[in-house]
Amino acid sequence: MGITEIALTVGYRNLSYSNRRFRARFGLCPRQYRATHPDRRFGR
Repeated sequence: MGITEIALTVGYRNLSYSNRRFRARFGLCPRQYRATHPDRRFGR
């Protein structure tokens, strides 16, 4: 599942806002988080 699809699934309508909130919470952008945490995939 792509990052945009995940953001929309959890209720974000604005991808930029979703990315900013994600970075504020986890300290990484979604792509960086996914690259460093391959075992934590949405929907698995």
